Amino acid sequence: MGLFSFGRSNKSKTKRVLVVEDSRTQAAQLAFLLKSAQYEVDMATSAEVALEKLAAGNTGKKNAPAYDVVLSDIVMPNMTGYDLCRRIKESENTQGIAVVLLTALNDPMDVIHGIKCGADNFITKPYNKESLLERLDTIFQRRNLIKSNGASWEAEFRLMGEKIQLTADKQQIFNLLFTSFEYYLKNSKRTEQRLRENEQTAQTATTKLAQFEKLVRQVKSELNQATHSSSFTFKSVIRNLENYSEWLNDDLATSENTLVQKSLKGLIDETAKLQVMAEKLEKQLGNIVESVDVKEGGSTTSASNPTSNAVGV
Repeated sequence: MGLFSFGRSNKSKTKRVLVVEDSRTQAAQLAFLLKSAQYEVDMATSAEVALEKLAAGNTGKKNAPAYDVVLSDIVMPNMTGYDLCRRIKESENTQGIAVVLLTALNDPMDVIHGIKCGADNFITKPYNKESLLERLDTIFQRRNLIKSNGASWEAEFRLMGEKIQLTADKQQIFNLLFTSFEYYLKNSKRTEQRLRENEQTAQTATTKLAQFEKLVRQVKSELNQATHSSSFTFKSVIRNLENYSEWLNDDLATSENTLVQKSLKGLIDETAKLQVMAEKLEKQLGNIVESVDVKEGGSTTSASNPTSNAVGV
């Protein structure tokens, strides 16, 4: 069935809908959708304006008003959709109009409030276009069945700590409870889909984290090897300097040249300093390598700034 094929089954009578929505954008979207499906559409930006239109359009005949359906948002300034529905159902001239409330059904009490005010059905927001048109088409097809045959159902019970007293016909209760069940079924499927997507995201993140851990371990190993290699080379140079200094010292120990003696002593002292620096540098590089570690659970940690005590040259 095509998107705009709903509502065309009864060509002998124009189907008239009053859209009550304080958001002009949403009202325009609803009007466009309904007109495309061959509905005659009027709009009201508030419940008060809707009541004025209902009063002005009254034909003067009982249960023969100017509109067949009022499609109303619930949350509006001053007067809510529940209040509007109650006013429509209390009047003999408009009680035959089917009232459909647009709601997110975030609160279980929405259904109770809908039954108490006399609403004929809900359409959940955000609404699916085809579902909305199908719901309206069903309402028109069953208009004669929806009218109460005099059999009503009365009950008193407690819900969420609140005492509830209801008087409603069986068809109304069936419609509202069926809509609620349909909404929660769809919501459950959406939640299940989100859980599957979250699980896939978690699996992807776990895989990437494992790859990152492997990379960290590889880098740490290579850095450790480079540290030992550099340290070995540096120490070799210092050992050569020490050997050369000792050779010069043995060879020039008897020299009476003050400048030579002073230079030789300075070379020996600086070589000793280089030896101390090499040991500190080796320890510092070792600390840097050890400061990066992969913890259980995939986190990587670093010790407090390992370069804070860097060797000064």
